[in-house]
Amino acid sequence: METQNNQKRQVAFKMLIGDIALGEYIREEGEWMPNYISRGSRKISRVNIMGIVVTKEVQENGVAQNIVMDDSSGRIAIRTFGENVGFDDIKAGDGVLVIGRPREYLNERYIVAEIIKKIPDLCWIELRKKEMGPSAIPELPPWEMPEFADAPKDTILKVYEFIRSNDKGEGIDAQKVLEGLGLEEDTTIQRMLAEGEIFEIRPGKLKVMR
Repeated sequence: METQNNQKRQVAFKMLIGDIALGEYIREEGEWMPNYISRGSRKISRVNIMGIVVTKEVQENGVAQNIVMDDSSGRIAIRTFGENVGFDDIKAGDGVLVIGRPREYLNERYIVAEIIKKIPDLCWIELRKKEMGPSAIPELPPWEMPEFADAPKDTILKVYEFIRSNDKGEGIDAQKVLEGLGLEEDTTIQRMLAEGEIFEIRPGKLKVMR
């Protein structure tokens, strides 16, 4: 059994909000076993979603705790339970990217946020919709989706800065990133794509949100 110390970070699946309501919500037994949404061969315990903030709830002490976001496929609440993940600078009408864990209480699904980033250009949300197509959860082969161990922080920062500095507006080839940084494998790039830290505007062309 995995423990908290050696548990690998699981893939944050890119999804449309409307698809989060689909599939069966499974509650796992075991201290380190995550609950998940079952869709086909996927066990979705972390999600990566984009949308527009439609409401923001602020407590009496001034701490922002909940927002509701919409991506035109549906709406969902994003909750923090007191943890500061970046809600303070978010307001209604902002575009945001959220990475977090789906939860269910009294038949209502919501997301416990791990990361929330403001999207400076709402075109990213439209790009995500086109990327996902009619459903965020296409059928998959029966093999297990990979889990990513945390990549070294310095390598992640180097990849991010290399893309930001060398992108002239049309994205940069993933192969050029590998060659420019002397990386033999693209595991860090794949991990960053899974986490929503970088994006593919088309296959093999990488960008960051500035």
